[in-house]
Formats: sequence, structure tokens, C-alpha cells
Amino acid sequence: MNSDAPFTSVVCRWVVFVFFLFMLTAGIARELSQSLRQAEELYRAGRLSQAREIALAHHRAFPQDIASLLILGKIDLDSEHLHDAKEWFRMASAIQRHHPLVDLYRKVLDEIEYRQGQLSPTC
Repeated sequence: MNSDAPFTSVVCRWVVFVFFLFMLTAGIARELSQSLRQAEELYRAGRLSQAREIALAHHRAFPQDIASLLILGKIDLDSEHLHDAKEWFRMASAIQRHHPLVDLYRKVLDEIEYRQGQLSPTC
């Protein structure tokens, strides 16, 4: 029996909760640009590498856009690139310190780091 199963279950519940919260706030917040809307659709379809390319191109053009940072963080979190995800959310926090999604994702990643140890770029 895998001793990480309860921890994985908790993390999955957090990710689902954060995703639904994101969807709720996305409807309230400003509308996504066409490129980010396309990246979000690709993300939902599971085409993470294509979604990442589009979101990254948008981020390069608009480095202060918090929506692109959130999408990039979600993509890396789902791809299990936890170190990179943490960096995207750290950058988003620098732009909008108390954004509810940034706070939630950072708490999730802090909890993972607490339980598994320092996140390395090879995670």
C-alpha cells in the first residue's frame, strides 16, 4: 500500500477546489484575451505543451498580466513541474500580492514542499 495515497488525495482535492474557484473568479474578472482563452481551452483539453507555448508567448508580450502567470502555474502544476509552478505563482504574487488564487496555489505548493522537502527544478 502506498503511504503517499492520503497525501495525494488531499492534494487532488485542493487542486480541484482551486480549479473551481478559478473558474468562478474568471467569470467575475475581466475577460481573457483571445490567446489566453485559447491556452485555457488547450489546458482543459489536456494539451498542456501547446497551452504552455501560447501562455508563455502571451506572458513575454505582457509580463505584468497575472492571468498568464496563473495559467502557466496551473499547467506546470498539472505537469508535475512543481518548482516551475511555484515560480509562476511567486511572480504572480509580486504583481498582485493578495490575489485569492495566487494565495491558494502558493499554500498548496508550500504544503507539498513541507511534506516532500525542497522542490527542485527536476520535480
